[in-house]
Amino acid sequence: MAFGEGESLEKQLLEALKFGGLDRTNLAELVDVVVGLNAQGIAPGRVFPNGIPVPDGLTVNATLDAAGLGVLANQLQTNAGIRGVVIFPYGIPAIDTFQTQIFIGPLGASAAGGD
Repeated sequence: MAFGEGESLEKQLLEALKFGGLDRTNLAELVDVVVGLNAQGIAPGRVFPNGIPVPDGLTVNATLDAAGLGVLANQLQTNAGIRGVVIFPYGIPAIDTFQTQIFIGPLGASAAGGD
C-alpha cells in the first residue's frame, strides 16, 4: 500500500494492516517504528505483514537517495525494531537512488521467542 496525504500515517498503517494477522499490541508497536522512520525521512512506499506461519513483523519498501541511506545506517544502530535491510541500487537510470526493504520485527517481550 502506498501512503498519501490526509489522515496520519499511523492511522493509515493501522487501517491497512488490521486484517494482516498481526497481534494488535504488536501491530501498534511495529507501526510506531514505521512512523519513527518516516519522521527521520525514510518514507514508506509499501508496508505489508511478514512472517511464516504467523505474521509477526512488517516489511517496509522505501526508495532512498544516498543521504537516506546514511539515515538508515544510523537507524540500524539505534532502532531495536529493525531486524534486517536489503538495499538494491537502481543503476543506470538513477545511479543515486536505491530501493530498500526494511524488515521490522517484534519488540519487547514478544521478541524473546527463538531468535
